[in-house]
Amino acid sequence: MMHTVTHKIVVNVPIETVYDQWTRFEEFPRFMDAVTKVTHLDDRRLLWNAHVLGRDITWEAAIDRLAPDSAIEWHSTDGPQHRGAVRFEPCAGDGTSVFVELEYTPRGLAERVAATARLVNLRVQGDLKRFKEFVELESQEAPAWHPAPLTPARAAASAIPVEVREREVSPVPARSAKPAAPAHGRAIRI
Repeated sequence: MMHTVTHKIVVNVPIETVYDQWTRFEEFPRFMDAVTKVTHLDDRRLLWNAHVLGRDITWEAAIDRLAPDSAIEWHSTDGPQHRGAVRFEPCAGDGTSVFVELEYTPRGLAERVAATARLVNLRVQGDLKRFKEFVELESQEAPAWHPAPLTPARAAASAIPVEVREREVSPVPARSAKPAAPAHGRAIRI
């Protein structure tokens, strides 16, 4: 039986900062209680390690959609079966509403009891609260500019054209008692 958890929280930070932090998956252990490590396998796959209900679990998740400053969707490809989505919407006063929806299928008696007792719901709620605190604190302590995680859309948009120009440069006359010879300009590449 599939269970669904939905939560919303308002983070008092601009949407770009909130989205960028959410896509720094390797930092999830800093605010998600059960997550112990997240490893990028490639641009679309992540390996997750967590400690849940007294045991260590590992699963791989595939990112289905990355819409910068808007949404992230994923599904597990092995391990505990789940899928989810996070949506980001601007709200009053330069804040961001974060909506999380997680669908999962409990495996075994312990996970079914946890689902019935709404423990996953409480865990997601707590993780979101810690995410809010983490992002708001980081945004106050960090410099004004943060490089965004490289998503396919941002990679294409981040190419900065470099222009090579030629200009005339006159040599600096040597210091001597004789009058300086006339300077002849030459082109150099800069």
